Amino acid sequence: MADWVKYLAQDWGHWMRKMDRQSISGTLGRIQEQGLDGAAIRGHVDNIPIIDFPRDVQKFHSAYKRLDPHHQKIIFLDFRIANVPHGEKFKALGLKKDTYYRRRREALDTIVREMALSK
Repeated sequence: MADWVKYLAQDWGHWMRKMDRQSISGTLGRIQEQGLDGAAIRGHVDNIPIIDFPRDVQKFHSAYKRLDPHHQKIIFLDFRIANVPHGEKFKALGLKKDTYYRRRREALDTIVREMALSK
């Protein structure tokens, strides 16, 4: 596995956490931002949130969305959720340490392949 993909995954996690901080909170926030009709219709669409989202992070996100769910969970826990001890991550997924890291490596390798194919 290439080291650059780990750094790109960390960058992706940073941008996704930044998006989470900028999201509208609560019903009153949605009403204020989107009006009554917009707040009543709650879409469940995962889109790329920020206009200045870097191109390489955007490609990473697209590849992430094509991962199998068990690989998505590992990437999500490892890079998008900050400041969680590794032991809690292993327990959350019910995996042993070596299995967790093997699956994380598989997920990152899959992302590298997907990014290479999408050029």
